[in-house]
Amino acid sequence: MATYKSGMVAIGLLVASNVAVAGNWVRSEGEKAIGANLSYATANQFWNQNRVLGPFACGTHDNTGLGLNAEYGLSYHYTLIAQAGLHKIACGPNSASGLGDVAVGIRGRLDALSNGKAWELKLIVPGGYDAAAPVRLGYGEVGLEAGAYFGPPFDAYDEDPYKPGYFPKLDSYWEYGGFTRVWNGAPATEIAGHVKWKHAISDTWKIGPALNVHWTFGKGDRQFPNLFGNRFAYTRSVVVGVELSTLIGERTSFHITPQATVWGENAAKSVGVSVGVSKAFK
Repeated sequence: MATYKSGMVAIGLLVASNVAVAGNWVRSEGEKAIGANLSYATANQFWNQNRVLGPFACGTHDNTGLGLNAEYGLSYHYTLIAQAGLHKIACGPNSASGLGDVAVGIRGRLDALSNGKAWELKLIVPGGYDAAAPVRLGYGEVGLEAGAYFGPPFDAYDEDPYKPGYFPKLDSYWEYGGFTRVWNGAPATEIAGHVKWKHAISDTWKIGPALNVHWTFGKGDRQFPNLFGNRFAYTRSVVVGVELSTLIGERTSFHITPQATVWGENAAKSVGVSVGVSKAFK
């Protein structure tokens, strides 16, 4: 049986979480929001470029991440966004920790008369880590991300519009969206999408399944030699999970999401969990 060694792109659950915090809600002018998401994923098996599953040569691959994001309502139509991720990655004797990729951008309304549908445009830059290290903390390239995200319309939410759009008063609803990324080098152009169905189990608690798909077009360029050898810089994966969310205070939400990578190509067969808190305020 073949064995595979460790590297950042291998652990599919947390690669996207580096910078891929997205939203369908545009803040009102002067409104602010902050959020933190703590994630952990682990894997001891890896799908190679032929989708053949084998063990990591280094043993168990662990990735702990803390994603931070901030938003500011620039106007009725636009919201400024900033995102960063701190990571600790380890597999056997190989480890790295520190700041991963950083993203800054803007979110805008897709419907001038209603909230709940938005587009995003973000610039992604490496956070100062060594992009040529055997275990690195991000993609190692400058990238541009464009996406669109959809949820229930404004009139489906609680009577307080600054609550801040996380908990519609519907018994059940869908959220979905996706993005594409282009890079100034490897990997090749990527697309990713998600869909969630949420159902109310009380006045404030909601639960439902979540599906995330990540796909790289083509194999990309061969990257620098790393712990995989001279490998292609791309990954494809399907991640499923169950999200449980609630309100824990005024305009403050909490979620916990266990999830697993169920299919991959050049990606880890990982399991993990994420826990997040978001707060909006004037």
